[in-house]
Amino acid sequence: MTTSKEQLKWRRLDNTAKLFPLIASENLSNVFRVSVTLKYKIIPKLLKQALEEILPWFEGFRVRLRRGAFWYYFEMNPRKPIIEEESTYPCQYIDPRSHQMFLFRVSYYDKRINLEVFHAVTDGMGAMNFLKELTYHYLTLKNVIKVIH
Repeated sequence: MTTSKEQLKWRRLDNTAKLFPLIASENLSNVFRVSVTLKYKIIPKLLKQALEEILPWFEGFRVRLRRGAFWYYFEMNPRKPIIEEESTYPCQYIDPRSHQMFLFRVSYYDKRINLEVFHAVTDGMGAMNFLKELTYHYLTLKNVIKVIH
């Protein structure tokens, strides 16, 4: 359950990220993709659970884009993320001005987990760290990796 204080949390875009909402369109999506291919077929229910459990650890991904008087800013997104089976072409446009959506997309196809991110959120290293943690958590839930406490 989110509190009203959490919903009011916001942060500025860094200098590079300020450009992306201005130029993003269907023709120039500013979305990039990283993916991982596993040995096993993806179980959507476990992938969704892993995503919901790690998202609080990555506050930079748990945002939506809002417009102020003169600039854009990130606001905490209280919604739950969704995952979907890959059904369209890669790096499809993520509308940054849709206030209900996250600025990333997690999809799967057969044995592959895909993470697509609107570039204002993070760079490639941040996306890789997010995907590595998501994959690790997914494999832990699937009991492929044993966690030693």
